[in-house]
Amino acid sequence: MTNIENTSIYKAAEGCFIVRKADRFIMGESIDLGSADSIDNYEDEEYTEESYKEFCEKYGIKVPEKKEAEKED
Repeated sequence: MTNIENTSIYKAAEGCFIVRKADRFIMGESIDLGSADSIDNYEDEEYTEESYKEFCEKYGIKVPEKKEAEKED
């Protein structure tokens, strides 16, 4: 995970979701922490093509073309 300088936004490593440690809830590929939260509560977890697609479908997100192109390789 990397922090966007001078912000409370963190981005997951390439090919990973940010997952909340307490209950394994998938937050997505980035997170904007609230003032009472800590990045220590989260970790990166690699996703598969299928788990990425399921995440997008669950939240009504169109699978980015970049991900669709990787799928064809």
